[in-house]
Amino acid sequence: MKIDFVKALVAVALSALIAYACYTICDYDSLRWLVTAGAFIAIGVPLFLALGATTSNPRGSVLLSITSWVVALVMIGTNVVFAFCEFSTPAYIITNGIILLVYLLIYRSLYKQENI
Repeated sequence: MKIDFVKALVAVALSALIAYACYTICDYDSLRWLVTAGAFIAIGVPLFLALGATTSNPRGSVLLSITSWVVALVMIGTNVVFAFCEFSTPAYIITNGIILLVYLLIYRSLYKQENI
């Protein structure tokens, strides 16, 4: 796996902007920083792997990139929903954590396939 640092930097900047958008959307002062930090991490990991990482096999790179983009869009959706409504901290952490960990397991299993 190779990392393109310019694309990776763009992915980090994009996730920071989305996290800031979640910060401005959130009306609950006690939850703003949780939503901001959670959105940055939860959206940043899939975007970093979607934009910044490539493999030697082009077909494998496309498969991993599409998987990462789907999860990034799901994470954007869940974080926007959480930004609009009041929630408990454990529910937010558990929801984002499960989605992110399942994504990482899927990504690793796809990457370890022999044809990628």
